[in-house]
Order: sequence, then structure tokens, then C-alpha cells
Amino acid sequence: MPTGRAGEKMINLLLQLQEQKLLRDIDIYFARNLADTFGAPEGALLFALVFNVTEGGNTCLNMAEPEKISFYKSFNKEINNAFSENVIAGLITKGALCEAPAISAPFIKAGSSIYMKSFYSDENSVGIYIKNRVSAPYIMTPETEKLIDKYFPENNMQKAAAINTAMNSFSVISGGPGTGKTSTVFNLLAVLAEMSSEPVKIAVCAPTGKAAARLTESISEKREEYKHEAFIDQIPEKALTIHRLLGMAGDSRVPRFNKENKLPYDVVVADEASMIDVRNMAKLTEALSDDCRLILLGDKDQLASVQPGAVMGDICSAAPVDEFSTDRAEILSKYTTGTIKAGKSPYADVTIMLDKSYRYDSNAGIGLLAAAAGRGDHKTALEVLLNDTTKKVEFLELDNNFETAAGGYVLRHFESYSREQDQNLAIEAFNKFRILTPHRQMNGGTAHINTIAQQTLFRAGHTDNTKHFYHGMPVMVVENDYSLNIFNGETGLILGNSELKSCFAHDKDKIRHITPARLPAHVPAYSMTVHKSQGSEFDHVLFILPDSDSAILTRELFYTAVTRAKTKLTVISTKDAVRKCLSAKIERSSGLFI
Repeated sequence: MPTGRAGEKMINLLLQLQEQKLLRDIDIYFARNLADTFGAPEGALLFALVFNVTEGGNTCLNMAEPEKISFYKSFNKEINNAFSENVIAGLITKGALCEAPAISAPFIKAGSSIYMKSFYSDENSVGIYIKNRVSAPYIMTPETEKLIDKYFPENNMQKAAAINTAMNSFSVISGGPGTGKTSTVFNLLAVLAEMSSEPVKIAVCAPTGKAAARLTESISEKREEYKHEAFIDQIPEKALTIHRLLGMAGDSRVPRFNKENKLPYDVVVADEASMIDVRNMAKLTEALSDDCRLILLGDKDQLASVQPGAVMGDICSAAPVDEFSTDRAEILSKYTTGTIKAGKSPYADVTIMLDKSYRYDSNAGIGLLAAAAGRGDHKTALEVLLNDTTKKVEFLELDNNFETAAGGYVLRHFESYSREQDQNLAIEAFNKFRILTPHRQMNGGTAHINTIAQQTLFRAGHTDNTKHFYHGMPVMVVENDYSLNIFNGETGLILGNSELKSCFAHDKDKIRHITPARLPAHVPAYSMTVHKSQGSEFDHVLFILPDSDSAILTRELFYTAVTRAKTKLTVISTKDAVRKCLSAKIERSSGLFI
């Protein structure tokens, strides 16, 4: 960074923010390097802030909302100066910044937002794709209507979702667990296959290996149901990860299929769309041909992607899931007993919501708790937690005895699955229960719970602390290993008496064996973070919610944890922690629809 009074003053400011841990080391390094490259010490704080906000999932820094910067009160003078017209104009003159739609500088100014070039390009690409597809709807023909009546004999929101999606070249179907998203789309694919005089080329995908595996299971069940139908050969047997679909081999970020080399499909379905970040959504949409339909499935109330961008959330905010254009509302109202409202958003017809859960009772237990969490209603949530009439939800106070309670759950679970002689049955029993927590570190985090588990099992005589691996040990892989075909987030069991094997479920009723010594980087998996649990479901979930001011404790995290439970939920927390968590909402800065 250039020396001189301005440079020294900025260096001191950055070092102060670094020492107080208000900015990361990498933010400071990034900012100083760019300030030095462009001879622009006055821009160093802005550079650091833009880089820092991506850690929270934002695609840009909104200068119109400086108060959202966590340390604004203490450094408002410095931040306001960094956002001033003089500083911005100077950075444009020096070539560090340019005004959109130009992308000839490392930072892009679009309205009041400042982007790193790559995120602006990705978000702009997705926005253009959506706008173009909204203006290219399909007409509902009598043939289509007849086929939809065949596969959707009852008038309900699933039928309305199928009609709406059939009329779009781009659609989003949102819904909580058990609302029938996969069934709806599978039946719609049958409609599209029967409509076409030529075989329809279909791909189904998901953002993670775990989510793709679950989608494959759902598809297999539906394929079995329709195995004698002529269209069944057009439905793929397996779901791919988005990376595999795009031909991104190994850790490569360069897709084989892209703007110049389009995917050879007529329809692409992407499940767990809330987990797709803006970068991967851009790669996916750029690789689609002009006449390929894209259908996104997901739950708008779930956690957004770990990486920057909340594409599905942005879409559902710009196009409310319960509003449609006047013409579309009139059409859909004929196919459902629900209320179809007309709205004014130009994107209104893109989204639709499946609101009836076939898994939960919406008026009690997990279903009522999930609905309350989704809208941030902590009063109703606490009422369910403390007085659940279904006995499917229980609340335990987070106090000095919580370690004993958590250890007891681990011990009972371990004894239930480790005694199974059949490996498939052991894995099935293991996957019936999981402990979820928001954090890896800190009290009540995964590292803490895994330590409690190992101590509990040792005291019960189930483990030998001189050995790294032992029978019944659950492991989670934390890096991709393409040579072993095993990926970050996959969980398995160490099983065996005379010879230990790492056992991972692979396709239906098949086990993939890996010698424990060959396992890629892994951790014990007695517990997992809520983020890692996305795309998974368990019969019984124990959710440990600490009393903390952590920014990741939001209603979306609570909702995601609650809806991982299929039949029973235990929450260990405090009433204040639940109130605080449900009062906080994820807010990410983006300009997807600006």
C-alpha cells in the first residue's frame, strides 16, 4: 500500500480492525494488496468490507445500509468516508471500480451496491436467464390438460403446481417436508413425456451428493410404482450432483457444459434448490439450451446456501409463492380448492407453494412448530415445545446436566445399531437418530458432543481409547475423494469384529466398503451441524440450541433442524435462546431482481 499520511492512516485503521477481530486476516491481505496494485489507499477499507461480506453469504455490499455492518457504530465516520462520492469517483478514475453494466474492473458498482466482479457476473447471468424465461411461457393445450387430469385426478395444490409448471420454461416449486414436491414433478415428467412425439431427455440433480442420493431413492420408489408405463424409460434412474451434471471432474471449477457447449436435455430438475449458491446457479443456467425447461424444487424457509447468494430465497421474495398474474390465477383456480390470489410481480407465475404436508399434522406437534419457526412466531413455538399434545416434541432445559442427557441419548442409540449383525440393518438403525447443533466448536457444538459421546461409550465399556477406529464408530467424510467415489458430508459406520471396515450406504441395499486407513479426512459423526444435515431426514432428531449471540442462530436454522425430524423431536435449549433464534432472520444483500 502506498506510504504517506493517507496510506499510513488507512494501514493503522485496518490493523485496528484486524486486532479487534472485526475483519479477518484474509480481508486485510486482500484489501492491502488491491490498494497497492491500484495506488488507492483510500479504497482499502471498502475493498476489505466487500470481501468480508461474502463470508456471510452476501453477493455484494449495500452502501445504502451501512448500519448493517456489525461495527458501524464504532467506526461510522471511517465507513461513511469509504462510501463517499469522492472515494467512489476516485476508485473509478484509478480503474479499481467501474459502473455496471461494464465489468472491466475488479469491483463493480451497481446502484448502491459494490460487487466483486465474479459475483456481479454470476448474479447478472442468473437474473438475465430468469427474465428471459419469464417472457417465454407455454400455452395450456387440451392435450396437456387431459394428461394432467390423468396423473393428477384430484383438484389440489399439487395439480395446480403441475399446471403452473407445465406452462413455464422456468419454475420454482416450494414446500416443506412431506408436501409431495418430488411426486408432483415425477408425475409432471410423465405428462411431458406423453405429450412429446419424441423421447424427452430429462436430468435430475441436486447440489450435494447426499441430496442427490435421497432424490435417487425418491425417484426409485416412483419408478417402481409406474414400472409398466411406456414413459418410464425416459425418467432417469439416478440423480446427479450439479457438478457431475455439468461435467466438473474432480475439484475442477471449469464445467464441460457451459455457454458454448450446452447440456443435451429438454428438462432439468434441481432439488434442494435453497442450497444452490449464485455461482453454481449461474453455471447451471448458462449450460441450458434455450428450449430446455428448468424446474427448481426446494423449501424457501430452509437455510440458504453456505456460499454467497440466496437464489431461491430471492426468487420467492420477488415472486410471492401464493400470488400469480390475473390470467394465471384464473386458470389455476379451476384446479385447486385452495385460494389463488392475483399479484403484481412480473415474476408472479414463476413460483408456487405446496402447503399441505402429508407427513405432519399442521395443527400440532412438529408440523405446528415448523410453521411457527418459518414465520418467526416464537410464542407459538414455545407453546408447542412446552406443551405438545402429540408427545412427539419434547423440550429439555439446557443446564449443567445437558451433557449427561446428551450422553444418554448417544449410549442408547449406539447400543441399538451396533448390535445389528447385518450391515444394512446397522446403517438403517444408525440413520434413525441424529444429534444436530448449530456449531462445530463452542459449548454444545459437534466437537463437544462427539467428545461427550466418546467419553460416555468408554465408561460403558464399548470402546478402547487406545484405538482410533472401533466397531460402531460413526464417521463423516469432510473432503471429496473422487478416486474412492466418496464425498464431503457422507456418513458411514466402522463395523466388524476381527476386521474393521468403513461401511457406507450405496444405492438401494448396497454397501460400499473402504478400509478405514484409506478414508479421506473425517470426523466422528455422533452429531452434525444443522447445515450439514440439509438434504437428510431422521426418525428422531435431538437439536441442541445454545444460548448465544451468534449470527448463524436464525429462524431458518431452527426451521431446518426441526424439519429434519420425521416422527420425533427433542430440543435441548432455553426459552430465551428459542426466542432470540426465532426473532432473527437471514438477510443477505443481493441485486438479483434490482
